[in-house]
Amino acid sequence: MELRLYSLANVATILDADEQDVLDWLAAGRFPSPISLPNGEQRWKSYDLEAWILELPVVHQDGKLSSQDHQAA
Repeated sequence: MELRLYSLANVATILDADEQDVLDWLAAGRFPSPISLPNGEQRWKSYDLEAWILELPVVHQDGKLSSQDHQAA
């Protein structure tokens, strides 16, 4: 997979969340930290975002949460 860098707006769109939600998760330590570019802008690495998504719990049809099963593709 090719490394991509995502802005806050991109991350929020990918997650179908508000930008403020992403910032709240970051402040609470529940979201990966961005990197700082030489111009001072912040970006998230696609690898970090993908790893975070893969670690999210799965919601089953009965409403119960469980850790995601990591199966080989």
